[in-house]
Amino acid sequence: MKEWAKGTVVGTSIDEAIKAIYSKISKQEKIAFICALICGFIAHGYMLTNKLSFHDDMSAMFGLGSRLEQGRWFLEILKQLGDFFSIHVSSAWYNGIVSLLFLALSSLMTVKIVEIKSDVNAALCGGMISVFPTVAATFAYMFTAPAYCMAVLIMCVAVYCVKKQNGIGVVIGGILISVSLGIYQSYIGIFSSLAIIVLIKNTMQEEKLFPDIMRRFGAFLCSGALGVGLYLSINKIMCHLLNKKSIYGATEFEHLPDALISSYKNFFNFFKETFYGINPYRGLRYITLFLLCVTIVLFFYKIFFVNLKVINKVFACFLFMLFPIAINFVYVITMNDVTIHSLMLYPLCYIFVMFVAMSEMTEKRKSSGKVVTWIYSLGVLAIICAYIKVDNVAYQYCSFVQEQTMTYYTNLIGTIKNCSGYDDELPVAFLNIERISDDSMPSGDKFNVSLMALGFDMRQVVGDYSYKQYLEIHCGYAPSYLEKTELEKIKEHSEVKKMPCYPDDGSVRIIDNIVVVKFAEKP
Repeated sequence: MKEWAKGTVVGTSIDEAIKAIYSKISKQEKIAFICALICGFIAHGYMLTNKLSFHDDMSAMFGLGSRLEQGRWFLEILKQLGDFFSIHVSSAWYNGIVSLLFLALSSLMTVKIVEIKSDVNAALCGGMISVFPTVAATFAYMFTAPAYCMAVLIMCVAVYCVKKQNGIGVVIGGILISVSLGIYQSYIGIFSSLAIIVLIKNTMQEEKLFPDIMRRFGAFLCSGALGVGLYLSINKIMCHLLNKKSIYGATEFEHLPDALISSYKNFFNFFKETFYGINPYRGLRYITLFLLCVTIVLFFYKIFFVNLKVINKVFACFLFMLFPIAINFVYVITMNDVTIHSLMLYPLCYIFVMFVAMSEMTEKRKSSGKVVTWIYSLGVLAIICAYIKVDNVAYQYCSFVQEQTMTYYTNLIGTIKNCSGYDDELPVAFLNIERISDDSMPSGDKFNVSLMALGFDMRQVVGDYSYKQYLEIHCGYAPSYLEKTELEKIKEHSEVKKMPCYPDDGSVRIIDNIVVVKFAEKP
């Protein structure tokens, strides 16, 4: 038994096992991990130390949100495991730190997969992966942020397994892809874009034989197909067993051309417009566009002037043209009627991993190569700094909106309780709150924040579907509410129709022993 254990983790102490694992982590991987954590805390520290909660984070404060209904079968399993070991609570500090640790490990795996040799490039990879603005948007859904960030790590591990280029690695990679998709489907773009980056680097290396490159390409293709197939099958089986209907699935074949066109179009839109709040500053867009142009020029310089086999050059061009589709593969895997939003666009941060990979491929012994590396390093560093500001401005704006909403609701509660004849046992009817028509409400245009959820203005938060949970958790007000059928009846009451809209005088009244608050006219 001792002989069997000798040389394995089982046969060593915990200290020795940790040292053995640590010794296998390269210097660049450690740098990426540390920089991801440091940059992550600078970018998201405000969110981790302040509970900014609204929208879905209110309704799912003690859960993981929509699961099987949204095609997230593994999120359902995580929910059941969580219920067994503890309770789900959307904790800003705990969930935020766990999420950053997953992202830091993802940056470590990314550096390992792409084989980054430069310390600076490793630091840039780590920083970008943790500060990309869609991470801030994900933290607006803090209740599920650790699971989503874990899905990012799982997808990176899947790429690493497949890169080993053996049958077991392909199968394990496919299973991991299925698990990651079962948490959040959009991260398929991480797998496909990392695969393209690895293949382009291989194709540009003179010592790599084309048959070996094609075998690796086939391994990525098979594992990806296996993963997507497993994901769809498992989700369908679980929905059947739990008697639930999923509204999520693959794009129908007739919509595939449109999906591919959308992938390409939105790749270039990323460089020239705000693009779901990710690039709100003009200078930021100019820098990213400039780096894209440098990458294109550098790529075709290598194609025409570096001594590579013709077949390698042709395949490299094919891969380069495929990259926009790979990174935006979410458009292909989703149904035609699914709305794309900020959270789904996290794989776009791997555009900058491509930039860093191209920097690695420059000839640094030449003065021109040194200039190119300086351009990439300073450019990506400037973008990281800009994204840190984007994240913090979004959090600051969100904090102001939360203060405004709490003040608004507090005044509303005071008006309700001061209403003549009020009794705390009376049911409350909020009429048409989703279309509130208070012209005194401010807009948040000056902040220029349009990331998913974080960009909501006061009107949207006050009228959000989760207003009951908001009133209870933020304001300590939890009255009984009318049922939907009774709510529709009270809307037709003659006295209600005569009422003005809140906050005008007479917009809060007690009618038939019901506290009625009219926010807007019936549509």
